[in-house]
Amino acid sequence: MKSPFKARRYAFFLSIGYFLVTATWIKLSGYVAGSKSSSVEELQRIETVKGLAFMGFSSIMLFIVASWVFRRQAGDAQKLVTSQQKLVHAEREAVSGLLAASVAHDISNLMTIQRLSLETIKGINGLPERARDSLERLDRATTRLTDIVNRLRNAGRSIFRDAPRVFDAGLAVADTIALMRIHSASRDTTILFDEPTGRYELNGYPVLVHQLVMNLILNAAEATKGRGRILVELGKLENGIKICVSDDGPGVPKHTQESIFHAQCCDVR
Repeated sequence: MKSPFKARRYAFFLSIGYFLVTATWIKLSGYVAGSKSSSVEELQRIETVKGLAFMGFSSIMLFIVASWVFRRQAGDAQKLVTSQQKLVHAEREAVSGLLAASVAHDISNLMTIQRLSLETIKGINGLPERARDSLERLDRATTRLTDIVNRLRNAGRSIFRDAPRVFDAGLAVADTIALMRIHSASRDTTILFDEPTGRYELNGYPVLVHQLVMNLILNAAEATKGRGRILVELGKLENGIKICVSDDGPGVPKHTQESIFHAQCCDVR
């Protein structure tokens, strides 16, 4: 989208252009009307025709300019919707992947205990044949379940299927804030953010920064009942960056202040 400065500059040039065209038309048409008219009635008729012609020309130009402006606005709106959809999709994929990885980790621990227990039982001498058949079936089922756990782990790694890359974290934060300003949960809040002048480079995955900032802003919006002021700050650390999100909500109850962080800050390294 165009910055407010560029928008004002375009509006200024458009108004200057309109003034010059109008002044030229009035000057030339007045000269023609004066030279072609031989009476007051004829001058009035020429002036009427001249005025109607100018209105027609202005209407055509207004239509052209308005059509161009509306097309640009529609295009910018579509780009914003597309960006929002991509970000929501990426967030869902990241959350689903991390949840799958967490579940797979817990199941894997239980599977290890189960497999060791099976090996211990199978080593007992004198087990009935039916018991050994049951143990073999249980062992095959355990193997299949292990395959399922491995697929869950792969799903958890899906957000990292591409190699990490160097990206501008400041731009990622700014894009997320632009989205959260129209998000239903935070669009009535005032989100303040001074976009950095330099690059805040990170080597990693931009989707995780998007998810981090989005969750912090959603928490702040909830704390302010969706109508407060939210301040997002970005700072550099020795080997990373710092993202801080603060709000003017009621704050953390005193009985829980000792057990949590005093500010919603996250060091990204």
